[in-house]
Amino acid sequence: MSIPFHKKLPQCQGPKLSPFSKTRFDIQFIRLLSDNEREGHSHVFEVIMNGSHYALKVFKFYDVRVATVGMSEEEIRNISIKTIRLQTDPFYNECRAYGRLIEYGVNGKVAVRCHGHMAILAAREEELAQRFEVHTWNRPEDDSALTMSKRQPLRAIVKDLIQNHPPLTEKLLGRMRKDLLKMRKLGVHPQDVRLRNYGGGLLLDFSIAITKPHWVFEWEEPWWIRSMKNDEMQKLQVIMLESGVKTWLRAREKARAIAVVIDLVFYTTRAAACHIWRNTTKQLAYGLLLEGTGAYRAFVTRDTIVPTPAITCALNLLNDMRDMI
Repeated sequence: MSIPFHKKLPQCQGPKLSPFSKTRFDIQFIRLLSDNEREGHSHVFEVIMNGSHYALKVFKFYDVRVATVGMSEEEIRNISIKTIRLQTDPFYNECRAYGRLIEYGVNGKVAVRCHGHMAILAAREEELAQRFEVHTWNRPEDDSALTMSKRQPLRAIVKDLIQNHPPLTEKLLGRMRKDLLKMRKLGVHPQDVRLRNYGGGLLLDFSIAITKPHWVFEWEEPWWIRSMKNDEMQKLQVIMLESGVKTWLRAREKARAIAVVIDLVFYTTRAAACHIWRNTTKQLAYGLLLEGTGAYRAFVTRDTIVPTPAITCALNLLNDMRDMI
């Protein structure tokens, strides 16, 4: 049985998520969807509520001290523990991220649709332990010492149940990239961009998402913010490269990687006029890679480049790496 809840969460500045229902209703747990062996912030179940199937993400309890470990003394002195908790707790992270997506009308378009938050009686823990061998909730010791009826309820978020998982295609990968860029424009930074966190091409997980307004944008150095944003795109690039799908985006990222190697070759040899040769060879890198995807355009030819040892080495390297596509 659920617990009636009427407030939007979290109770702080910024986007908030509405409750799934303001009345009491029954929850029928069908199966465990998440990996019980993997450490994480939650357990995900297929459930039936009000006659419909959903994915119910039930969160473990959160110790705010985990968030303060990497913070500076100045940050800890100036940022309240309440603010840190409301902006780093995985449950609240998801509430804030989905609150923003709903606010801008893209819920279910750039990420799996969310239907709101809810609370579950602590007594259901025994059922989940017996049926699904789910035992870890990280409940505080003082709370665990209380009788079951007095313990804090479990917090959960209701989402669409994704039944179909189509294979990755060029079109789907392009859409995933556009969705991520759209979320970033809205001030939502998912961070944990991994293939296992996608379902049907839509992002499922916002447990460690950073959503504006957030204290990190006021206190962290600009390089840290840039690194966070770059890391998201790099993780998506890894998905593209490991998918094996030949796309323009995948070719472009491989070309960038090869360009880095070319830089190293020319800087190491210190060849004369390496600036011209390096840029020309980078163009050739893009051409070779695009040829592998069926979208080849001849930027330059081998005859236009002076055949110095460094150039020859780079060209051979490019030809070898082209076979990876």
